[in-house]
Amino acid sequence: AAGTEDWDALAADYGRDGQGNGIVSLPVFEIRGNHDDNGTAGDTPEPQIEARHGDLTYSWDVGPIHFAGFDIVPDAAAVAWLETDLAAVGTDTPIILMQHYDVTQIDSAVEADLLDALDGYNVLGIWHGHTHNSGYSTWNGYDIFNTGTTKVAGAESFFHVVNITNAN
Repeated sequence: AAGTEDWDALAADYGRDGQGNGIVSLPVFEIRGNHDDNGTAGDTPEPQIEARHGDLTYSWDVGPIHFAGFDIVPDAAAVAWLETDLAAVGTDTPIILMQHYDVTQIDSAVEADLLDALDGYNVLGIWHGHTHNSGYSTWNGYDIFNTGTTKVAGAESFFHVVNITNAN
């Protein structure tokens, strides 16, 4: 779980506001995972993520690319939010979607709504974690990237560095 101790370590590396003003000079955009909610009051990252980004489901832009991140797993309300969010950026804008669970692990009705919401947009890929493995797959023509995990005791850790170019 990412309680206060974990959050303090993250803030020491990346700064308290997520804008890269810590040891590492890169901005940070967190997506909460299922292990982050251990049921102990005050030991979850929700307040910090909301303070940094305004909500647990939020979007941001890096250069010409629009990122949208869901809290753990999208539900009907999150997909409705995404429809509004994407409408504001337009169909030509490159989009990257981030969430904790793979799209095949979410409620089938929400999965169908998500597929409809993405239709017609320039989706570069969907990134997720949860499985503690790193990998690639496709879902209805969309590229799916499994980022693995950065922290599991006694297990191999993964993270992705992605270089996005205009090349096809």
